[in-house]
Amino acid sequence: MNETTFHFSKNFLAIILTGLMLSTFSLSSKAQLSYSKGYIITNENDTIRGFINDRGDVGNAAVCKFKESKQLAAKKFYPGDIKAYRFDDGNYYFVTEVVNKGVKKLAFTEVLVDGKIALLYNYKNNELSYFIRKENGSVVGLPNEILTLRKKTPVNVTASFQSSAENFMIASYKDSLDEIFKSCYAMKPKIKEVEYDAKSLIDISTEYINCTCNNENCVTYEKNSKKSRPSFGVYTGVQLSQVSILESSIKSTPEVSIPLGFFFNIPITLLNEKISFQAELQARKLNYEQFSNIPDIYTEINMNSTQVSIPLSIRYSFYPKKLKPSVGIGKEFAYSFNTRVNTTPPDDFPDGYVKDYRNKGFFTHYYSKGGWFVDLGADYQLSSNLSIYTNLRFSTCLNLIIEEQNYSNFTFNMAAEKNIVDNPHSNRYRTNSATLFLGLRF
Repeated sequence: MNETTFHFSKNFLAIILTGLMLSTFSLSSKAQLSYSKGYIITNENDTIRGFINDRGDVGNAAVCKFKESKQLAAKKFYPGDIKAYRFDDGNYYFVTEVVNKGVKKLAFTEVLVDGKIALLYNYKNNELSYFIRKENGSVVGLPNEILTLRKKTPVNVTASFQSSAENFMIASYKDSLDEIFKSCYAMKPKIKEVEYDAKSLIDISTEYINCTCNNENCVTYEKNSKKSRPSFGVYTGVQLSQVSILESSIKSTPEVSIPLGFFFNIPITLLNEKISFQAELQARKLNYEQFSNIPDIYTEINMNSTQVSIPLSIRYSFYPKKLKPSVGIGKEFAYSFNTRVNTTPPDDFPDGYVKDYRNKGFFTHYYSKGGWFVDLGADYQLSSNLSIYTNLRFSTCLNLIIEEQNYSNFTFNMAAEKNIVDNPHSNRYRTNSATLFLGLRF
């Protein structure tokens, strides 16, 4: 392969990777603008079915983009234009008066539980995030404040009506719940333990609805919180990778390695429940023993290293029931150690500085440069908290060969400048990899 062909191959790979990255971003953008089946409830209590744009906590609280059919243009409904809207397979929103920066305004609050009463959520105000819509339709806020109350205790019941004041602290939302749930006496001791978070308030609201309802289907709606909960997993796989030394046609034969790792995934619900951030920790051993197009100054080239990397990615997941496909794009930060690069000169190579260093062997820079990747993945759900995780990753990264390990303390470009040897090629090399991962998500 001549130099022109090599540069063409390199540019072709760059074009493919750029296309995959742009496709991933395009999928994410289209996904945010895609419409799912659902309905709106007008102020006259009419239900109109159609398609709604899911735009995450931020967008969904501000406006409902609705179209009666996919062919029609979308209409924007602001809080007050309609009473509520709901996705068939997702979230449910109800118009409520909230407080934001001291100003009262209407907003689409997310319904967490609905039945005899409804628990509503507004993400914008940490001090007043939750509301209860009572049976008569009135809405009561659950402020997260600490109140100091005075409890009067009789000094002498038989002798006088004098009393002493005793101060005690209580969270104001618990005081509100105590008043709202007073028709179910069994709730009173449980209110003392409730926390100001979605799970705790969903549990106690559901319990109250069931306590005061004689029907079998007392809770008509409950948010599926599993869609937005963080997850983690472990994986292994098979990686096929190839090294190409820049400014030459030298490249390794494709080599197989076995990566091991684990990941932590956090949905970005403010933007969209289908979009998530994933951080991974991965380890692998790389061993390249055979190279092609070796110049006459070498008889062989060997490269060995152990890598620990941190891949970070943004992912978009689709919603099918059992099998959930996903796409992702990310950057991988890798640290190499126990490295060795042997470039054995031929026996008739002239003695001198260069030959001495080649006999001694080289090292690779500690930190890779670049490290971009794209993913095509899927999860197959085995149970509510366990699924099989699969992922196909295409990645590329840039690194360099250095003469002395102490040079690796410099930045990548500085180390490249200080480690120039009399070679017919660059000391920079690119690693392109395709990896198939298989693991478990919890």
